[in-house]
Amino acid sequence: MRISANDKMLIDYYQRLKRRKQLKNEIDILENSRKQLECYSMGVYRQSIINRINANKELLAKKNLEYNILLEDTLKIESIILVLDEEDKEICDMRFNKQRDYQAIGQSLCLSKSTVCRKVKSIINKISKELE
Repeated sequence: MRISANDKMLIDYYQRLKRRKQLKNEIDILENSRKQLECYSMGVYRQSIINRINANKELLAKKNLEYNILLEDTLKIESIILVLDEEDKEICDMRFNKQRDYQAIGQSLCLSKSTVCRKVKSIINKISKELE
């Protein structure tokens, strides 16, 4: 196929138009990137990032302090519960963690309601004596 001068002119036009659109997109991307970098370098976002980091550090310190206090408070009781037999541990978990009533615990473990009640009182007494 022979290309005339007019055809060549239109082909060049469309190639240049395509390249012009491509360059426009690249320029827009570079402009946005430059603006973002200027904001970071001028400290527009820098200070908010530093503030957020400091807030996170404070929150982390508070949560670590609360965790350590809870750990200290629960270790004593946890060590007492660990030495209980399996049935007593199960009763303790069902009653105080899952908040089941005596009858539901008794049905789960094939025990009477009064037996569960006695065992719960016994567990509470053991824990109270050990904590004194």
